[in-house]
Amino acid sequence: MADINTWVFSGRLTKDCEMKTVGQNGTNLVKFCVAVNVGYGDKKHTLFVNVNLWGKLGLSIAQYLVKGKTVAVTAPVDLNKWVSSQDGTTHTDLQVDAKEVVLLQDAAPKQEHVQAVVEEVSEGEMPTF
Repeated sequence: MADINTWVFSGRLTKDCEMKTVGQNGTNLVKFCVAVNVGYGDKKHTLFVNVNLWGKLGLSIAQYLVKGKTVAVTAPVDLNKWVSSQDGTTHTDLQVDAKEVVLLQDAAPKQEHVQAVVEEVSEGEMPTF
């Protein structure tokens, strides 16, 4: 059996995303950090995940990736390790190259809005959002 390295997680952006153009070909890169709450009770803590979003997908949703926005991400996971040149200490962070990012709704829609959408859709048709 082949190894599988896919992680699906959701959380809130810790700050607005950063957009860069990298490499000779001018590949687009959107970077952001997601705070994911894990554990329960006394063992509850926050995991900070650095996300890289490459190419057109990053450009298409970058304007929506603002501090506090809730997102779901699907990505392979990798640990980024480095040694500080200043004091020689080893650091690690969790980093992913996203394959899919879904913008999640931060609050439940108001009942009036839901009712209006239902009334506008004729039978047999599915609404698109």
